[in-house]
Amino acid sequence: MQASPTVLFIKANGTELDRIIGFIGSAQFLEDATLIAEGKSVLELVAQDMKETEGKDPIVRIHYGRSLIRRGRLAEALPHLLWCFDEGWKHSVAFALAGRTAMLDDILALGQVYPPAIEALRERRDDLHEAIASRKMAPGDERVLVALNEVLGEPQNTLSLYDKLHREAPDSVVVGRLREAVFDLLLEAKRYQEILANTNIEAKVGEAFREAEQAGEADGNLSAAQTEQLRAYERQRALYVASSYHQVLLGVGKNEQAAALAERVLKFDDSAETYNALAWAGYLTGKPIEENLAQARKAHGLSGGNDAAIIDTLARVLDKLGHEEEARLLVEEATRRLDSPDDRSMLNQTRVDLVRAGSS
Repeated sequence: MQASPTVLFIKANGTELDRIIGFIGSAQFLEDATLIAEGKSVLELVAQDMKETEGKDPIVRIHYGRSLIRRGRLAEALPHLLWCFDEGWKHSVAFALAGRTAMLDDILALGQVYPPAIEALRERRDDLHEAIASRKMAPGDERVLVALNEVLGEPQNTLSLYDKLHREAPDSVVVGRLREAVFDLLLEAKRYQEILANTNIEAKVGEAFREAEQAGEADGNLSAAQTEQLRAYERQRALYVASSYHQVLLGVGKNEQAAALAERVLKFDDSAETYNALAWAGYLTGKPIEENLAQARKAHGLSGGNDAAIIDTLARVLDKLGHEEEARLLVEEATRRLDSPDDRSMLNQTRVDLVRAGSS
């Protein structure tokens, strides 16, 4: 077997009808199993769709590639997935917006059982790296490079390229585009001053809030459910942008500006999750302030004390600010009270981290 689980569909006389290799969702499994039971070949049906679309519809081609994988034909599947990554965006506007980087999960999963898939990703990463280094990048290449290095487990490669180009031509368009793409890496590295020096925070946050407020407006192509999903996504993105810049301001000691930004964010959304995000931003700087503790306590109260992620934030901020005993008791009480295995697992990790912090 190439992967587990492998499900064989066999006639009474022992003849194999078809097979499904690897885990798939229940809806897809039932759809495939029903077709197989009716004597139809899923692969042949998708192959017919491929013929009708001349192989130029990336969604159909993904389905075909996945169908090949589920039947163990890995070498045949890879070129189809790679075509979707390389060419699919040219044939579908929707695919151009999200599909290219989304394809990486499929190719990476294939690479776990078929190593040439990983090598194909490395080749494309190296080609993009060279194109960007020579300033011959196409629109969006910088974000694809970030995504490729992320799935390959080598995110620092992107940051190294950015640093090299920044030293050579700090004010170039290429560096500006790459800086946007590596924002999360700069944030993680706590390069706050560099972010601040090159960013109009008020404009960035304002833009994110406007996009969230306008999401789905007058778009007749979306259903009501899709519109709600889009609005929820844009709202979460806006809050992420705002809390990230809140972290930047706290990280460089601009606490008054950070407080003003927090007030603006809370006018936009004053949920427990928002208070928690602001508190967590302070914790990530390594030097949270009392305002972050107040935010964490507010989030804890709004959630009724039943959200493990919020408890985790509160405990960590308490510990950083010297309230070690309160943090320990908070985690112990919550661990006894919350029933979810996931919640308990998270809080156990919180406890371990607090013990390590105390002994360091």
